[in-house]
Amino acid sequence: MPDEDKDNEGPDAEQVQNEMAKMLANVKDMTMYNISVLASQAWHHLGLVSLTGAEAAPIDLVQAKMAIDLFDANLKVMSNYLDKDIIKQLKQTLMDLQLNYVNKSK
Repeated sequence: MPDEDKDNEGPDAEQVQNEMAKMLANVKDMTMYNISVLASQAWHHLGLVSLTGAEAAPIDLVQAKMAIDLFDANLKVMSNYLDKDIIKQLKQTLMDLQLNYVNKSK
C-alpha cells in the first residue's frame, strides 16, 4: 500500500502546476491576483510594509504611485465583473493607498 501513503503526502509538483495553470487561464482570477500584488507593492514602496522581512521598508514614491495607478486601472476594468462587496473593499483599499501616498508626498 505504498501508493496510498504517497497520495496522503499532499500536492505534488504536477498538481500544483495544474492549479496554477487553471488560475492563469482565468482572466478574472489572474487580475485579482495582480491587484493583490499591486497593493502589496504600493504599501511596500510607501514604506509601510516590508516585503523582505527587514524592519524598515524603503520609500519610493514613484514606484508607489505606479502601483496605485495600476491598481486603480485594474479595478476600473474589473468593476463590471465583481460583486459589489468586493468592489467596495477594493475601493477602500485604493482610497487608503491614495491617502497614504498623499501623506508621504508632503
